[in-house]
Amino acid sequence: PSLVAMRASGPVPFDTIQKLVPRGWKRSLMKRMPTSRLDTEEIMQRIVTVLLKNMEEKFRDAPMRTANLMKEVGLRGAQIK
Repeated sequence: PSLVAMRASGPVPFDTIQKLVPRGWKRSLMKRMPTSRLDTEEIMQRIVTVLLKNMEEKFRDAPMRTANLMKEVGLRGAQIK
């Protein structure tokens, strides 16, 4: 087969494109922010909300990594360390 035939030329499937995250979503930056004061129950409620929101994988990439889940939930400072 020719090299042209080997290259992808059709439309890109939607589920293969990486989802965009807000600018500056770096764990190292969030560790330096003031500490969020969330109790365990509030954190668990937020985790369930984020996972339900991402159930169809249209919000963020799945499976969500722990660091990304911590950022989505809103943990900052010592709680994200």
